Amino acid sequence: MAYSSPSDVRENMRKLPDRITDEDISYHISKADAFIDSFLGGVFHVPFREPTPRVIKYISADLATFYLAENLYSSNMPNMDEYQEKRYERVLEMLEKIAGGDLDIGINPNVPTGFASTNDADPIFTLDKPYW
Repeated sequence: MAYSSPSDVRENMRKLPDRITDEDISYHISKADAFIDSFLGGVFHVPFREPTPRVIKYISADLATFYLAENLYSSNMPNMDEYQEKRYERVLEMLEKIAGGDLDIGINPNVPTGFASTNDADPIFTLDKPYW
């Protein structure tokens, strides 16, 4: 299931040409969701299950909007709107914060659990004997 919907992207880009269909938008949503999953896959179980964290939904819509704008502007105009570039930078910053644990999305990360097998053993190195 996609993290965002064509209506979410249409809300971001209110003046889309009539020729842009929901199928076109869904293609860019799938690209955005794949990027999100690959970026956060080392930290969380992806794809995210329903209900999708709201911040992931917003990131998906923003990233899909960026991809759609990139597609429209690169084929129709030589320069992309500065706002769309800032949208992309904001999405990357948010993904980095989520991956780094600085932004909570309400899902526990995949933290590898482990144990120390030498808790009761004498230390090999001490302040008196720092060498072999």
